Amino acid sequence: MSDINLFGLIADSSAFTLLIIASVFFLATALIIILVTLTFQAVKRKKLDIRQALEDKLNDWIAEVLAVEDEPLKMSEHLSAYFKNPDYHPYITAQLIIIRKNISGSALGKIIDVYEQSGLKASSVKKLQSSSWHVKALGIYELYMMMQKDMKVEISRYTNFKDDFVRAEAQTAMISFEGFSGLTFLNTLTRPLTEWQQLKLTEQLLTLNTEQIAGLEAWLQSANAQVVSFALKLAANFQQLQVHDAVVNCLVNENEKIRAEAILTLTKIANMETAGRLVKQYVTETDFNKRNILIALRSISGDEQSAFLEQQLNHSDNDIKLLAALALLNTYAGAEQILMDKAQRQQDPYRMIFLHAKRALTYDLG
Repeated sequence: MSDINLFGLIADSSAFTLLIIASVFFLATALIIILVTLTFQAVKRKKLDIRQALEDKLNDWIAEVLAVEDEPLKMSEHLSAYFKNPDYHPYITAQLIIIRKNISGSALGKIIDVYEQSGLKASSVKKLQSSSWHVKALGIYELYMMMQKDMKVEISRYTNFKDDFVRAEAQTAMISFEGFSGLTFLNTLTRPLTEWQQLKLTEQLLTLNTEQIAGLEAWLQSANAQVVSFALKLAANFQQLQVHDAVVNCLVNENEKIRAEAILTLTKIANMETAGRLVKQYVTETDFNKRNILIALRSISGDEQSAFLEQQLNHSDNDIKLLAALALLNTYAGAEQILMDKAQRQQDPYRMIFLHAKRALTYDLG
Protein backbone atom coordinates (compact mmCIF):
# COMPACT_ATOMS: atom_id res chain seq x y z
CA MET A 1 0.00 0.00 0.00
CA SER A 2 1.40 3.34 -0.94
CA ASP A 3 2.08 6.13 1.52
CA ILE A 4 -0.59 8.22 -0.23
CA ASN A 5 -3.28 5.56 0.35
CA LEU A 6 -2.20 5.17 3.97
CA PHE A 7 -2.47 8.87 4.68
CA GLY A 8 -5.84 8.93 2.92
CA LEU A 9 -7.20 6.17 5.13
CA ILE A 10 -5.94 7.95 8.24
CA ALA A 11 -7.55 11.19 7.10
CA ASP A 12 -10.85 9.46 6.35
CA SER A 13 -10.74 7.71 9.72
CA SER A 14 -10.10 11.01 11.57
CA ALA A 15 -12.93 12.74 9.72
CA PHE A 16 -15.30 9.89 10.53
CA THR A 17 -14.28 10.02 14.21
CA LEU A 18 -14.87 13.78 14.32
CA LEU A 19 -18.26 13.28 12.70
CA ILE A 20 -19.19 10.69 15.31
CA ILE A 21 -18.04 12.98 18.14
CA ALA A 22 -19.94 15.94 16.69
CA SER A 23 -23.08 13.83 16.30
CA VAL A 24 -22.86 12.55 19.86
CA PHE A 25 -22.29 16.10 21.15
CA PHE A 26 -25.26 17.40 19.17
CA LEU A 27 -27.54 14.62 20.40
CA ALA A 28 -26.38 15.07 23.99
CA THR A 29 -26.95 18.83 23.79
CA ALA A 30 -30.40 18.34 22.29
CA LEU A 31 -31.25 15.81 25.00
CA ILE A 32 -30.09 18.19 27.74
CA ILE A 33 -32.17 21.02 26.27
CA ILE A 34 -35.22 18.77 26.08
CA LEU A 35 -34.72 17.58 29.68
CA VAL A 36 -34.22 21.14 30.96
CA THR A 37 -37.32 22.32 29.09
CA LEU A 38 -39.42 19.46 30.40
CA THR A 39 -38.12 20.02 33.93
CA PHE A 40 -38.86 23.74 33.70
CA GLN A 41 -42.37 23.07 32.44
CA ALA A 42 -42.95 20.49 35.15
CA VAL A 43 -41.78 22.90 37.85
CA LYS A 44 -43.90 25.68 36.36
CA ARG A 45 -46.92 23.41 36.20
CA LYS A 46 -46.38 22.32 39.78
CA LYS A 47 -46.18 25.95 40.93
CA LEU A 48 -49.37 26.75 39.05
CA ASP A 49 -51.11 23.74 40.60
CA ILE A 50 -49.95 24.78 44.06
CA ARG A 51 -51.14 28.35 43.49
CA GLN A 52 -54.49 27.14 42.22
CA ALA A 53 -54.89 24.88 45.24
CA LEU A 54 -53.89 27.75 47.52
CA GLU A 55 -56.33 30.10 45.81
CA ASP A 56 -59.17 27.61 46.21
CA LYS A 57 -58.41 26.98 49.89
CA LEU A 58 -57.90 30.68 50.57
CA ASN A 59 -61.16 31.70 48.90
CA ASP A 60 -63.10 28.99 50.75
CA TRP A 61 -61.60 30.05 54.07
CA ILE A 62 -62.20 33.76 53.44
CA ALA A 63 -65.81 32.98 52.56
CA GLU A 64 -66.19 31.20 55.92
CA VAL A 65 -64.52 34.06 57.79
CA LEU A 66 -66.85 36.60 56.20
CA ALA A 67 -69.92 34.47 56.84
CA VAL A 68 -69.36 33.97 60.57
CA GLU A 69 -69.47 36.98 62.88
CA ASP A 70 -67.46 37.42 66.08
CA GLU A 71 -65.49 34.22 65.59
CA PRO A 72 -61.69 33.90 65.97
CA LEU A 73 -59.74 33.45 62.77
CA LYS A 74 -59.25 29.71 62.30
CA MET A 75 -57.71 27.88 59.39
CA SER A 76 -56.73 24.35 58.46
CA GLU A 77 -53.19 23.12 59.06
CA HIS A 78 -52.67 22.87 55.31
CA LEU A 79 -53.67 26.50 54.74
CA SER A 80 -51.76 27.59 57.83
CA ALA A 81 -48.60 26.10 56.32
CA TYR A 82 -48.95 28.45 53.35
CA PHE A 83 -49.31 31.46 55.64
CA LYS A 84 -46.24 30.43 57.62
CA ASN A 85 -44.13 30.19 54.45
CA PRO A 86 -42.91 33.71 53.43
CA ASP A 87 -42.52 32.49 49.84
CA TYR A 88 -46.31 32.44 49.52
CA HIS A 89 -46.94 35.77 51.24
CA PRO A 90 -46.80 37.92 48.05
CA TYR A 91 -49.38 35.71 46.36
CA ILE A 92 -51.68 35.53 49.40
CA THR A 93 -51.46 39.30 49.88
CA ALA A 94 -52.25 39.85 46.19
CA GLN A 95 -55.37 37.70 46.58
CA LEU A 96 -56.44 39.62 49.68
CA ILE A 97 -56.01 42.92 47.82
CA ILE A 98 -58.30 41.65 45.06
CA ILE A 99 -60.92 40.68 47.65
CA ARG A 100 -60.46 43.96 49.57
CA LYS A 101 -61.30 45.99 46.44
CA ASN A 102 -64.72 44.37 46.21
CA ILE A 103 -65.99 44.54 49.79
CA SER A 104 -66.71 47.13 52.45
CA GLY A 105 -67.96 47.50 56.00
CA SER A 106 -67.33 44.80 58.60
CA ALA A 107 -66.26 42.35 55.91
CA LEU A 108 -63.44 44.69 54.94
CA GLY A 109 -62.34 44.85 58.56
CA LYS A 110 -62.07 41.06 58.67
CA ILE A 111 -59.85 40.97 55.59
CA ILE A 112 -57.61 43.61 57.15
CA ASP A 113 -57.46 41.49 60.31
CA VAL A 114 -56.34 38.48 58.29
CA TYR A 115 -53.58 40.55 56.72
CA GLU A 116 -52.40 42.02 60.01
CA GLN A 117 -52.62 38.92 62.21
CA SER A 118 -51.17 36.26 59.92
CA GLY A 119 -47.70 37.67 59.28
CA LEU A 120 -48.52 39.21 55.91
CA LYS A 121 -48.13 42.79 57.12
CA ALA A 122 -44.75 41.93 58.60
CA SER A 123 -43.67 40.65 55.18
CA SER A 124 -44.84 43.89 53.56
CA VAL A 125 -42.89 45.95 56.10
CA LYS A 126 -39.83 43.85 55.37
CA LYS A 127 -40.26 44.60 51.66
CA LEU A 128 -40.51 48.31 52.47
CA GLN A 129 -37.13 48.10 54.17
CA SER A 130 -35.50 46.28 51.25
CA SER A 131 -32.62 47.87 49.34
CA SER A 132 -34.12 46.66 46.06
CA TRP A 133 -36.32 49.35 44.48
CA HIS A 134 -38.93 46.99 43.04
CA VAL A 135 -39.30 45.10 46.33
CA LYS A 136 -39.59 48.38 48.24
CA ALA A 137 -42.23 49.66 45.80
CA LEU A 138 -44.23 46.43 46.20
CA GLY A 139 -44.07 46.75 49.98
CA ILE A 140 -45.49 50.28 49.82
CA TYR A 141 -48.23 49.14 47.46
CA GLU A 142 -49.28 46.27 49.73
CA LEU A 143 -49.32 48.46 52.83
CA TYR A 144 -51.50 51.22 51.43
CA MET A 145 -53.81 48.84 49.59
CA MET A 146 -54.38 47.05 52.89
CA MET A 147 -55.04 50.41 54.60
CA GLN A 148 -52.11 50.34 57.01
CA LYS A 149 -52.26 53.99 58.07
CA ASP A 150 -49.87 53.39 60.95
CA MET A 151 -47.13 53.13 58.29
CA LYS A 152 -47.92 56.62 56.96
CA VAL A 153 -44.90 58.36 58.48
CA GLU A 154 -42.49 55.66 57.32
CA ILE A 155 -43.88 55.66 53.78
CA SER A 156 -43.92 59.48 53.58
CA ARG A 157 -40.12 59.43 53.70
CA TYR A 158 -40.10 57.99 50.19
CA THR A 159 -42.27 60.64 48.49
CA ASN A 160 -39.07 62.38 47.31
CA PHE A 161 -37.06 59.16 46.85
CA LYS A 162 -34.54 58.90 44.02
CA ASP A 163 -36.22 55.92 42.35
CA ASP A 164 -39.21 56.91 40.20
CA PHE A 165 -41.30 53.82 40.98
CA VAL A 166 -40.77 53.94 44.74
CA ARG A 167 -41.48 57.68 44.77
CA ALA A 168 -44.68 57.25 42.75
CA GLU A 169 -45.99 54.46 45.01
CA ALA A 170 -45.25 56.52 48.13
CA GLN A 171 -47.08 59.55 46.72
CA THR A 172 -50.05 57.38 45.80
CA ALA A 173 -50.00 55.91 49.30
CA MET A 174 -50.17 59.33 50.96
CA ILE A 175 -53.29 60.27 48.99
CA SER A 176 -54.79 56.85 49.73
CA PHE A 177 -54.22 57.46 53.45
CA GLU A 178 -55.16 61.15 53.69
CA GLY A 179 -56.97 62.27 50.54
CA PHE A 180 -56.23 65.86 49.51
CA SER A 181 -54.28 66.37 52.74
CA GLY A 182 -51.84 63.74 51.50
CA LEU A 183 -50.61 66.19 48.85
CA THR A 184 -48.34 67.86 51.41
CA PHE A 185 -45.42 65.99 49.85
CA LEU A 186 -45.54 68.70 47.16
CA ASN A 187 -44.13 71.13 49.75
CA THR A 188 -40.73 69.46 49.63
CA LEU A 189 -40.72 67.65 46.28
CA THR A 190 -37.53 68.41 44.35
CA ARG A 191 -37.53 65.40 42.03
CA PRO A 192 -39.56 64.99 38.81
CA LEU A 193 -43.33 64.58 38.88
CA THR A 194 -44.01 63.06 35.47
CA GLU A 195 -47.11 63.77 33.40
CA TRP A 196 -48.11 60.14 33.85
CA GLN A 197 -47.83 60.39 37.64
CA GLN A 198 -49.76 63.66 37.62
CA LEU A 199 -52.53 61.94 35.68
CA LYS A 200 -52.59 58.96 38.08
CA LEU A 201 -52.74 61.20 41.15
CA THR A 202 -55.48 63.32 39.58
CA GLU A 203 -57.57 60.24 38.78
CA GLN A 204 -57.08 59.05 42.35
CA LEU A 205 -58.25 62.41 43.73
CA LEU A 206 -61.27 62.49 41.43
CA THR A 207 -62.77 59.63 43.44
CA LEU A 208 -62.93 61.92 46.50
CA ASN A 209 -65.33 64.68 47.45
CA THR A 210 -63.91 67.98 46.21
CA GLU A 211 -62.65 70.36 48.86
CA GLN A 212 -60.55 73.51 49.07
CA ILE A 213 -56.98 72.34 48.69
CA ALA A 214 -54.69 73.68 51.40
CA GLY A 215 -51.22 74.66 50.18
CA LEU A 216 -52.24 75.06 46.54
CA GLU A 217 -51.17 78.70 46.29
CA ALA A 218 -47.70 77.85 47.61
CA TRP A 219 -47.31 75.02 45.07
CA LEU A 220 -48.13 77.46 42.27
CA GLN A 221 -44.98 79.32 43.30
CA SER A 222 -42.77 76.23 43.64
CA ALA A 223 -39.25 76.16 42.21
CA ASN A 224 -40.12 72.72 40.79
CA ALA A 225 -41.81 73.40 37.42
CA GLN A 226 -43.60 70.04 37.51
CA VAL A 227 -45.10 70.85 40.90
CA VAL A 228 -46.40 74.13 39.44
CA SER A 229 -47.83 72.25 36.45
CA PHE A 230 -49.60 69.76 38.73
CA ALA A 231 -50.91 72.55 40.96
CA LEU A 232 -52.42 74.22 37.90
CA LYS A 233 -54.11 70.96 36.93
CA LEU A 234 -55.48 70.63 40.46
CA ALA A 235 -56.86 74.17 40.34
CA ALA A 236 -58.57 73.45 37.02
CA ASN A 237 -59.91 69.96 37.74
CA PHE A 238 -61.22 70.78 41.21
CA GLN A 239 -62.49 74.33 40.54
CA GLN A 240 -60.19 76.01 43.05
CA LEU A 241 -61.53 79.54 42.51
CA GLN A 242 -59.63 80.93 45.48
CA VAL A 243 -56.28 80.69 43.65
CA HIS A 244 -57.34 82.67 40.56
CA ASP A 245 -54.88 85.48 41.20
CA ALA A 246 -52.06 83.04 41.93
CA VAL A 247 -52.76 81.35 38.58
CA VAL A 248 -52.68 84.76 36.86
CA ASN A 249 -49.21 85.25 38.35
CA CYS A 250 -48.10 82.09 36.54
CA LEU A 251 -48.59 83.95 33.25
CA VAL A 252 -45.20 85.60 33.83
CA ASN A 253 -43.44 82.27 34.33
CA GLU A 254 -40.49 81.90 31.94
CA ASN A 255 -41.61 78.35 31.06
CA GLU A 256 -43.90 78.45 28.00
CA LYS A 257 -45.63 75.21 29.00
CA ILE A 258 -46.42 76.56 32.46
CA ARG A 259 -47.97 79.65 30.91
CA ALA A 260 -50.00 77.44 28.55
CA GLU A 261 -51.25 75.42 31.52
CA ALA A 262 -52.12 78.63 33.36
CA ILE A 263 -54.13 79.88 30.35
CA LEU A 264 -56.10 76.63 30.28
CA THR A 265 -56.64 76.71 34.04
CA LEU A 266 -57.96 80.27 33.92
CA THR A 267 -60.72 79.16 31.56
CA LYS A 268 -61.87 76.74 34.29
CA ILE A 269 -61.80 79.24 37.17
CA ALA A 270 -62.49 82.47 35.28
CA ASN A 271 -63.99 85.59 36.83
CA MET A 272 -64.99 88.95 35.36
CA GLU A 273 -61.37 90.06 34.96
CA THR A 274 -59.90 86.92 33.39
CA ALA A 275 -60.60 87.61 29.71
CA GLY A 276 -59.14 91.11 29.94
CA ARG A 277 -56.02 89.77 31.61
CA LEU A 278 -55.53 87.22 28.83
CA VAL A 279 -55.93 89.91 26.16
CA LYS A 280 -53.20 91.89 27.90
CA GLN A 281 -51.02 88.76 28.01
CA TYR A 282 -51.54 88.13 24.29
CA VAL A 283 -49.18 90.92 23.17
CA THR A 284 -46.09 89.39 24.77
CA GLU A 285 -46.89 85.72 24.21
CA THR A 286 -45.37 83.17 21.85
CA ASP A 287 -47.32 82.11 18.76
CA PHE A 288 -48.19 78.85 20.50
CA ASN A 289 -49.72 80.60 23.49
CA LYS A 290 -51.40 83.27 21.39
CA ARG A 291 -53.41 80.43 19.92
CA ASN A 292 -54.10 79.09 23.41
CA ILE A 293 -55.39 82.50 24.51
CA LEU A 294 -57.74 82.73 21.53
CA ILE A 295 -59.01 79.23 22.30
CA ALA A 296 -59.58 80.31 25.92
CA LEU A 297 -61.41 83.46 24.85
CA ARG A 298 -63.80 81.31 22.86
CA SER A 299 -65.42 80.29 26.16
CA ILE A 300 -64.84 83.28 28.48
CA SER A 301 -64.71 86.49 26.42
CA GLY A 302 -67.51 89.05 26.15
CA ASP A 303 -68.39 92.24 24.37
CA GLU A 304 -65.37 93.97 25.94
CA GLN A 305 -63.02 91.69 23.97
CA SER A 306 -64.84 91.98 20.64
CA ALA A 307 -62.66 94.83 19.36
CA PHE A 308 -59.51 92.85 20.14
CA LEU A 309 -60.86 89.74 18.43
CA GLU A 310 -61.99 91.72 15.40
CA GLN A 311 -58.48 93.11 15.14
CA GLN A 312 -57.09 89.55 15.05
CA LEU A 313 -59.19 88.89 11.95
CA ASN A 314 -56.59 90.98 10.13
CA HIS A 315 -53.69 88.85 11.31
CA SER A 316 -51.37 87.46 8.62
CA ASP A 317 -51.84 83.92 9.95
CA ASN A 318 -55.08 82.30 8.78
CA ASP A 319 -55.13 80.02 11.83
CA ILE A 320 -55.21 83.11 14.05
CA LYS A 321 -58.01 84.54 11.91
CA LEU A 322 -60.04 81.35 12.33
CA LEU A 323 -59.53 81.16 16.10
CA ALA A 324 -60.52 84.81 16.45
CA ALA A 325 -63.64 84.17 14.33
CA LEU A 326 -64.60 81.21 16.50
CA ALA A 327 -64.19 83.28 19.67
CA LEU A 328 -66.26 86.11 18.21
CA LEU A 329 -69.08 83.84 17.08
CA ASN A 330 -69.17 82.11 20.43
CA THR A 331 -69.30 85.21 22.62
CA TYR A 332 -70.36 88.32 20.67
CA ALA A 333 -73.84 88.89 19.23
CA GLY A 334 -72.61 91.03 16.34
CA ALA A 335 -69.93 88.57 15.25
CA GLU A 336 -71.81 87.03 12.35
CA GLN A 337 -72.40 90.40 10.68
CA ILE A 338 -68.75 91.35 11.13
CA LEU A 339 -67.61 88.14 9.43
CA MET A 340 -70.15 88.46 6.63
CA ASP A 341 -68.95 92.00 5.91
CA LYS A 342 -65.36 90.75 5.86
CA ALA A 343 -66.28 87.97 3.43
CA GLN A 344 -68.03 90.42 1.09
CA ARG A 345 -65.11 92.82 1.00
CA GLN A 346 -62.42 90.13 0.74
CA GLN A 347 -63.78 86.74 -0.18
CA ASP A 348 -60.46 84.94 0.21
CA PRO A 349 -59.90 83.77 2.94
CA TYR A 350 -62.80 85.22 4.94
CA ARG A 351 -65.58 83.35 3.20
CA MET A 352 -63.97 79.99 4.05
CA ILE A 353 -63.15 81.18 7.57
CA PHE A 354 -66.75 82.28 8.10
CA LEU A 355 -68.18 79.00 6.81
CA HIS A 356 -65.72 76.90 8.80
CA ALA A 357 -66.39 78.86 11.99
CA LYS A 358 -70.16 78.55 11.51
CA ARG A 359 -69.89 74.78 11.01
CA ALA A 360 -67.72 74.45 14.09
CA LEU A 361 -70.15 76.50 16.16
CA THR A 362 -73.13 74.47 14.92
CA TYR A 363 -71.28 71.26 15.79
CA ASP A 364 -70.48 72.56 19.30
CA LEU A 365 -74.08 73.57 19.90
CA GLY A 366 -75.37 70.26 18.55
